[in-house]
Amino acid sequence: MKLSDIDFESNPTKISVRGNATKTRQSRETYITPEATNALKDYLSRYFGWTENNSRLIDPYIFGPTTGKGRKSKLPGFNVESAKLSLQKSLRTHVGSIPDLDVDNENGYKAIHFHAFRKFFRTIVGNAVGRDYAEALMGHGFYMDTYYQLPEDKKKLMYLDAEPYLTISDTVSMENNLKSLSGKYTSLETKVDDLLRYLQTKSIKVPDYLR
Repeated sequence: MKLSDIDFESNPTKISVRGNATKTRQSRETYITPEATNALKDYLSRYFGWTENNSRLIDPYIFGPTTGKGRKSKLPGFNVESAKLSLQKSLRTHVGSIPDLDVDNENGYKAIHFHAFRKFFRTIVGNAVGRDYAEALMGHGFYMDTYYQLPEDKKKLMYLDAEPYLTISDTVSMENNLKSLSGKYTSLETKVDDLLRYLQTKSIKVPDYLR
């Protein structure tokens, strides 16, 4: 990823994924949450001197080393495989420093790893706004044709619908989301009670699933 691949002006923040770093070799777009946006800005500030008011830097690759063994991309000085391995190593290091997170599944593999993040994203976004959209954001080619027929505004709105469920550590957003769900549940409960009373007054048999 290069600095120019990030659009902080977009809501939600938009990331342009370069074709040379994807399995399908196709470029695509995806989005990140405000939580991830803040973490990314902090990373850029720490390691590249980036600021909100001075974002015009030389356009560097911002993740991964540029040398070492691995699959060479067509771009000089950039190594896709080394970049990926660097991020994986960083994740293992951070998870290993926190005993509560450094646990294994029944199959012997670590519970927290990069592919687990993809599974989480696929499940959450798929449940919130549909499987096709989730698969397209992940770059699965079969679904991308359907996804790219959507207008830009529609794609953003769909992501914003899923965004609250993708939040990991922003407790304020999580609490607001729980309050919203609780309010919707209470409203639905009231409507069902009203419907039951109406059916009873009209001597209409109440379906089993409403009992």
